[in-house]
Amino acid sequence: MSVDLWGTSPKNKNIDLSYNWAAWCNMLGLAREHGWKPLGTKETEFKDKKTGEITRPKDPNWNGSYCSNSFQEVTAEDAKNLAKALKKAGYPKDIIKFCERGGFLIC
Repeated sequence: MSVDLWGTSPKNKNIDLSYNWAAWCNMLGLAREHGWKPLGTKETEFKDKKTGEITRPKDPNWNGSYCSNSFQEVTAEDAKNLAKALKKAGYPKDIIKFCERGGFLIC
């Protein structure tokens, strides 16, 4: 099973990355060791494109997790901070550039 990262900012909207869960969790752990202070994810709600009706409301008990395929949002600020820490940790440029470009969804 994998985790997919879908860009949401204008600079990374058409860019998607995919990692296995072990690699993603390892990446988050190393980022913390290199100074990343997670801000927590934002849960997204889904709306029907035609009616605008909410088809999946936000969960009032959302815990800000980065470790599920719940279409949660990593904010642009959090993504940029993650990029700085990953750069210090020596991660490949693809994930660093992706995070530097702005927010994304974890799917």
